[in-house]
Amino acid sequence: MSADYKASILENTHTVKILMILNENGKMMKGDLARSIAKGTSTVQARVADLVEAGLLTETREKVKPFKIFVSLTPEGENVANMLRAIESCLRNSSPEKGNQ
Repeated sequence: MSADYKASILENTHTVKILMILNENGKMMKGDLARSIAKGTSTVQARVADLVEAGLLTETREKVKPFKIFVSLTPEGENVANMLRAIESCLRNSSPEKGNQ
């Protein structure tokens, strides 16, 4: 039986990295975020759009030229990023048991 889980968005390329970077740095220009993750920004821009649609990010556009677009976590996105950070911490602090490698 197949189920459509909202959490499956985290399986997409760069999604977790986007959430973690914004959690660490706060609001960022969309182009700077994309450049910090990958040389090809189209995948990152697609992931940002997915995260906005999922309600985890917001985009705001300046009202004066050059109309910079900023990306930031929503409260729900902040919660997800904090949970991911906790998982990352657990994984870093765990050591493989001998014989289970």
